[in-house]
Amino acid sequence: MALPEKDFRILGPKDNPSQNVLGTKIFSIADQENFASFSGDRNPIHVNPIKARRTIAGECLVHGIHSFLWALELFVIKNLYIHSFYKITFRRQLTLNQKTWCLWDENKNHIIVSNDYDEILVLIEYGNILDPSSKYKGFPLNYTKKLCEPLDQDEEFFKSRPTIESIYGGEIESGYNLFPALYQNIGEHLIYEISTLSNIVGMQTPGLNSLFKSCQISIKSENKQIPRYQIKDFHLIFRLLKIEYIGKNLCAKIEAFSTPKSPSSIITKNIKTRLNGLNSYKGRNVLIIGGSRGIGSFVAKVIGLLGGTVTITYLKGRKDASLVCQDINTNLSSSVSKYCRLDVTDQNYSSLFENNYSDLFYFPTTKIEESRSFNQEKYLNFKNIYCDSFKNIAIEFINNGGVKIFYPSSVYVNQNIKGFNEYIKAKKDGEFICSEISRILSVKVLVERLDRVKTDQTLTLIPAKLLDPYDVAIDIVFKMI
Repeated sequence: MALPEKDFRILGPKDNPSQNVLGTKIFSIADQENFASFSGDRNPIHVNPIKARRTIAGECLVHGIHSFLWALELFVIKNLYIHSFYKITFRRQLTLNQKTWCLWDENKNHIIVSNDYDEILVLIEYGNILDPSSKYKGFPLNYTKKLCEPLDQDEEFFKSRPTIESIYGGEIESGYNLFPALYQNIGEHLIYEISTLSNIVGMQTPGLNSLFKSCQISIKSENKQIPRYQIKDFHLIFRLLKIEYIGKNLCAKIEAFSTPKSPSSIITKNIKTRLNGLNSYKGRNVLIIGGSRGIGSFVAKVIGLLGGTVTITYLKGRKDASLVCQDINTNLSSSVSKYCRLDVTDQNYSSLFENNYSDLFYFPTTKIEESRSFNQEKYLNFKNIYCDSFKNIAIEFINNGGVKIFYPSSVYVNQNIKGFNEYIKAKKDGEFICSEISRILSVKVLVERLDRVKTDQTLTLIPAKLLDPYDVAIDIVFKMI
C-alpha cells in the first residue's frame, strides 16, 4: 500500500490548534535502557552517552521505533484501535532530555512527534483501521537469542544482498510496563515484533554504525512464516540500505544508513616516519584542553612525537583521554603524556597551571548543529566555552608563565554559513578576545580559521571533502614553533 503524497509544513501545537495533543514526554537515559531491554537494541548511539559522542549524532538518540510505539501508545489510549499500515519517517534527531510533543491530526491522517521549536522529528502516516472486533493478538516469535554488542557489517556484506533469518530479540515482558495500552488492546506479540525492527537495524544490519531513515509497516498474519529479512538495495555513495522484512505479524520496508565510522587517531608508521628526527618541542611543556578526541587528540600525538611533554584534558571521555596518552607513551617508550579532567566553565584553574606550561592549545567544543533562526540560548552556550572560559583560562595560563596560545576558529566565520549564526558569532567574539590578549599582554596568540577536518566531530551522511586530521595537526603545531 502507498499513501498519497502530501505537503507537510513544519507545524506544531502553537501553529495549528486543530491538532490534538496526545501527550508530551522527556526521554531519559533510563527510558533508553528500558526500550533496549525490550527490543534488544543496545546500539551505543542509544544507550552509551560517551560512545555516542563519537557517532554521527554526537549524542544519544531515542530509538526511532521507540518514538513510534510511544506515539502509538498515546493514540490507542485515546482511540482503542490502530491501523493496518504505517509509513514512519524519521526527519530529525530526537535527543534526550528535551520536551517532546505527540500531535494527531485526524483530518490529515497523520501523527507528528515534534520538539519545543515545532520541528517535526518523526512523521507517522497511516491508513486502514485494523478491525477492532478481531481482538488481534498476533503470533509469538519465540526469540531466545540476544546480541550483547551490535554487529559491524561491511560494504561487501551489503552488496551481497543476503536473506537473513531474524532470530534476535529482547525481553517481551518488558513491554508490559513500556506500552500497557498497546499490550492490553492490541497484543504483546505484534508490538514486540515491531520493536525487533529496531534490533534489525541497530544490532544486525547495518548494525554498529547505523541510522534509521524510514519504515513502512503492514500488519498481517502469517503464522507459518519464518521471520526473515533481505537487503534489497545498497546505495554506495550515500550508504543507504533498503531492507524488506517478512514476519509473523507484519511485513516492513526499512531504509537505514550505514553511517561513516569515527576516524582513528592511532599513531601510524607513516606519521612516525614523517616526524622522525624532529625534536621541535623538546623541553616544552604543553597543555591541550579538549585533547581526548577530535583535532586536539591528533595535535597531542604530533607534539609527543616531536619531543614535547603533553597534558590533555577531558570532560566526559576519561577512557578516550587514557587511550590517547597510552598511544603516545607506547610509541615513545616513555611517559611524556598524561591526562586530567577539566570543565572549562568551572572557573577554578589554579591547580591545573601548577605545572608551568609553555604552550596552550584550546580545543573544547560542544555539539554544533544547524538552527532555523538565531537562538540566544545556544549562542550563550557557545560564548561560554569559546569566549568567557577561554579568556579566563588564557589569563591564568599567562599569569603562570605561559607564552604561546593556539585558538581554533572556523572558516564558517568568513563563509557565513547559513544556519550556524550562533556558532559564527561566538567564534568572532573569541577572535576579538584573542587579539586583545595579544595586544595588551604581549603574548603570541595564533588564530586559525580551520576548514572542516575529518574527525568524529565532523561525520556526515552527505559525502564531503574533509581535511586529513594529521596534516592539519602537523601544520598547526609547526606554526606554533
